[in-house]
Amino acid sequence: MDYEFWFTTNFVEGTRCDFTIYQDGVDTVLSLLDVAFGDVWICSGQSNMRFRMGGLLNVEEELDRLEEFPNFRLMQVATMTSDTPQDDLMEEDFDVWATTSDRNYARQFSAVCLLTASYMAEVLGKNKTFGLIHSSWGGTPIESWFYSQQECDIPDNVNEDWPQGSNKYLYNAMIHPLVRSGIKGVLWYQGEANIGYNRDKYQCAMKQLISDWKMEFQHYGTLADPDHMPFGFVQLST
Repeated sequence: MDYEFWFTTNFVEGTRCDFTIYQDGVDTVLSLLDVAFGDVWICSGQSNMRFRMGGLLNVEEELDRLEEFPNFRLMQVATMTSDTPQDDLMEEDFDVWATTSDRNYARQFSAVCLLTASYMAEVLGKNKTFGLIHSSWGGTPIESWFYSQQECDIPDNVNEDWPQGSNKYLYNAMIHPLVRSGIKGVLWYQGEANIGYNRDKYQCAMKQLISDWKMEFQHYGTLADPDHMPFGFVQLST
């Protein structure tokens, strides 16, 4: 049976609108009020990305300043592992987006992720809307975060006592559920966990992680720019 769908939008202000989806012959299927639209970025890695705003020496000053960006939306992905790729995040309330006016939420959010977004907004205009998805885990190696391990000749590794260090386990649980989300790009801050583990394969692994993530989001057609996925990362020194 064929169904016909259509939608209407009613702009509230700037980058916000009410969005309603209809189905032929049926009452309203879905109505979303005050929807914000803009650039969504995933922020991932280990403890350097997980360092919280609350750890800043001038945290109160920064939280005051961030209230100047009411169009920011923040979402924290809980730490979890899986031995198989998951289509959905394995947690409750994962779809709740906070704003910078929620100081307690912002205080617990990634400092690198949030301050980078505020810098970009300063450059692009304070009315710029950013959706920030923070998905990181302290002390984890890069091998946990991507799936094409064979490309870099990385040996299989499953550690039942330390599942977050197992190959692909964090990609499966904390990144793959996001591939159906429309995103602009990625921020990545990781590397220390590989100083003594597959160190000489890290250059290959970094390239493969970028390639894997880009390929997955392209496959699901969820990149803002189908041909490009900006990927900003910190490269630790030797």
